[in-house]
Amino acid sequence: MPILRGTKVMLRPYRREDQEHILSWVNDKDVVRYLTHLFDMPYTEENARVYIDRVLEGPADRAAFVVAEAGTGDYLGQIDLNSINNRDRKAVLGIAIAAEKDRGRGVGREAIRLLCRYGFMTLGLNRVELTVHADNERARRCYRACGFREEGVQRQAIWRDGCFRDEVLMAILREDFDEMEAKRGD
Repeated sequence: MPILRGTKVMLRPYRREDQEHILSWVNDKDVVRYLTHLFDMPYTEENARVYIDRVLEGPADRAAFVVAEAGTGDYLGQIDLNSINNRDRKAVLGIAIAAEKDRGRGVGREAIRLLCRYGFMTLGLNRVELTVHADNERARRCYRACGFREEGVQRQAIWRDGCFRDEVLMAILREDFDEMEAKRGD
């Protein structure tokens, strides 16, 4: 994986020592509340080791990065494009920013922008999509700010906290991204 540089963050390849950073947040129910079942608790050292091994093997249908401080390379979270489909030129975005102190300061927005640029410009994607819990308004605002549009609601699609919850399907197309980048002027 290449290193993708922004002003606040860089997206860098995983390192073996990132395992300890993952373990620092992955059993915090407030952090994993909205994440995929891959991070269901309890999450052990063995789970983290297997996860890092899989990422380092670099499956062809995945582009996985650590979200890191731009200046130091210190771990802040992780972001990836999963289920990369070269025929249909689309992928599924996933992101986790580990510490509350790093949320709300543009880290996630910049990481998403960098990853979308990589997906559209380098991988040749036409569409990046994601699903987000309907009640995760903070994330939905972030995705909208990054140019994602809400395309529909998957009713009672996930089981969390003892009940079924809705998920919202969101996506950004290459043309949407290009338009946003042109307006930004960089």
